Amino acid sequence: MDDLNLGAKYREAGISITNFIGVGLVSFRMYPSGIQSAIQGFGKGAVLSTSTLSPGTITLIAIWVVGLIASETALLFTNTSWAMPLFIGYLLYMLQFFYFVRYIGRFGFFMPILHFFSALFFIIVMLYSIYQVVFLRKVSWKGRHIHVGGKRNL
Repeated sequence: MDDLNLGAKYREAGISITNFIGVGLVSFRMYPSGIQSAIQGFGKGAVLSTSTLSPGTITLIAIWVVGLIASETALLFTNTSWAMPLFIGYLLYMLQFFYFVRYIGRFGFFMPILHFFSALFFIIVMLYSIYQVVFLRKVSWKGRHIHVGGKRNL
């Protein structure tokens, strides 16, 4: 998410940008300090970065996420007419995740199968990010508090 803002600054300065997928070329552990560091890291920019996206892109992402969350409710509708379509949706998202993880990291075989855990993590991060940006008007990262929106308290 930081890369969107950095890319925008490069464009403003007239510096051209080219993105490459670094499969097999680049490898690192993004948050080696654990889950709290990951939540803070993703949470600091999750809501703020959406301001750099077009409304059309936000709409498509929202539709994708709503479909993901809906598909993960398949077990709740086991004895209804909704069960099979939701289960098929779950399988389609699972196949998509199997495709994605080939290019974006090492998540193991079971992450795409049990993707509801990743979705739950995503929801927690988004709620945490909304809480920080909307209510606290600051985000925390590595012991620092960065004020966002409105006037800064000096």
